[in-house]
Amino acid sequence: MHLGAYYYLNKNNLNSEFLASTILSAIKDTKQRIKLQSIQQQHQEISALNAMVLSNSLDPIMLVSDQGDIINFNPATNLLFGYQTNENLKGLPIQQLLPEISFDQAFPPLNHYTKSTGLSKQKRTLTIEFALLPLPLAHTASNNYACIVHDISAQEKLKEKEWIIQKNLEQQYQNLCNIFDLLNVSVFILNTSGEIIFKNTNMEVLTNKNLQTHSHWSKQLNLKPDSKHNFEAQLHQTEHSNKQFELEWNTPQGQSLFFNCEIKQSPQEPDQKIVFLYNITEIKTLKNKLNTQSQYEIIGDSSYTQHLKQQINSIAQGDWITLITGESGVGKELVARQLHLNSARKDKPFLGVNCAGLSAELLSSQLFGHRKGAFTGADRNHKGFFEACQHGTLFLDEIGDMPLALQAVLLRVIQEQEIIRVGDSVAKKIDTRLIFATNHDLQQSVKDGQFRADLFYRIQVAQIHIRPLREHIDDISTLTTKFLWDTKTQNQHQITGVTNSALHALQNYHWPGNIRQLRNIIQRSSIHCTSNKIDLSDLPIELQPSKPVPLVSESFNSKEHQKQELIAALKKYPSNKQKTATELGIGRATLYRWMDKFNIT
Repeated sequence: MHLGAYYYLNKNNLNSEFLASTILSAIKDTKQRIKLQSIQQQHQEISALNAMVLSNSLDPIMLVSDQGDIINFNPATNLLFGYQTNENLKGLPIQQLLPEISFDQAFPPLNHYTKSTGLSKQKRTLTIEFALLPLPLAHTASNNYACIVHDISAQEKLKEKEWIIQKNLEQQYQNLCNIFDLLNVSVFILNTSGEIIFKNTNMEVLTNKNLQTHSHWSKQLNLKPDSKHNFEAQLHQTEHSNKQFELEWNTPQGQSLFFNCEIKQSPQEPDQKIVFLYNITEIKTLKNKLNTQSQYEIIGDSSYTQHLKQQINSIAQGDWITLITGESGVGKELVARQLHLNSARKDKPFLGVNCAGLSAELLSSQLFGHRKGAFTGADRNHKGFFEACQHGTLFLDEIGDMPLALQAVLLRVIQEQEIIRVGDSVAKKIDTRLIFATNHDLQQSVKDGQFRADLFYRIQVAQIHIRPLREHIDDISTLTTKFLWDTKTQNQHQITGVTNSALHALQNYHWPGNIRQLRNIIQRSSIHCTSNKIDLSDLPIELQPSKPVPLVSESFNSKEHQKQELIAALKKYPSNKQKTATELGIGRATLYRWMDKFNIT
């Protein structure tokens, strides 16, 4: 009985040192008293230990009755809830400190915490979490409760700061992506395995492809073979410079996209590569157009060349069939391309075919195409130039050399605006502008039976005649400058022009090969030139001046005699200015000056 009473008193925290000693003195059984004294000593040691733990705990710990009153508490409770260290909280309702507490929230596991709010003595709201552990009382259905409180105000503030920082980072990230998108920059990041771990919106928009993260770049980027090899080689470099390199790949629609690519090491993760792609498709397309226009530009400052340009611009505005005539080498294809580039069809194909030297069968197959099996070796269907130039321009050079049998077929194509492939019976409608060129006198060819008269009249709706170079020698200086510029990458030293003596020789040559011959001679002379200007000695032998005994000279004293000599030479060679100048022992440029001087046409 006494032992049971002792256990009850200690378990319910109702004993005192005096009461325990009284009970022990009342026990007569020496063995039992010694045993209980030992238990009392252990209990005192445990109580002292518990008291030390409670007093040194940083978290408030309270013993609460089943009525919700505080039975006991530790100093941390006073500190957290704003009470003086010597204030006694015993008997204070727990809900005064924890307004939201409910004893339904009591759970056996002591690590089950509930987030809530506390209220300090100064009515300041605290952010806390608490655990409520039931402590059953012996011989009764009632419970006391142990309540442990964590102050998480600082943690919540830290979480709030972290949330704000995270939101700021997300906003900055989005702003950066938006800037990249606005600047037409695509960005993606590769890990050490070459997998895409990040990509911006513009990357998907520009490539028209929904890129998958954590997939190897080679499976995601449809690079052309050369670009793929170049990109892979750049990735494997240990150090990346600021130098950009060009990449090309095809979209699902079959269009080519061009990018300048720059690879950087990630500042945070050196093993990761940040890839910047700058879309240069529009710039490259425009540059190619400008290069094309520059490549096929009509060069010359003379009044004749200016008139020729105006004539080209005027005819280019319509879709008229055009015939270009002139000697070989005057630039008939150049004029044809200018007609195309200045027309509404400039963004469509331009193709040129030389009708000379090809059999009627071969030329027919090239122009109109053929069906598979149409002739021996026709192992597949073939699209001809007319179909390949749909909505564009087809240039037929040396039309005067086209076989007569094919001329009849061509006449029908022009009239009906349709073609029939060789070996086929189905007509195909075409929409192609036709430009023809010849160095023959087609009227004479018609008379000789070498060219169909009906085709001749059909193709000269609009006509451009290009004069030979010897009739606009004022353009030689400009043409020479252009051809020297074209050869600058091939020369080991820069050639800036030609000397006066060389220019004089160029202007006095008769140029049977016209502008084509001039270009070749400038290229040939630049090979032998050792200074920064082509001199007379650098020119081919045919341009070296002969030294005939002049009949007259520019310093001739008698103007009337000079005029008579000029008239006599012109009568002797009425249609050949070069022979006239040679007869007089002067250059052609001087000849024209004399003619202007004496008003001789």
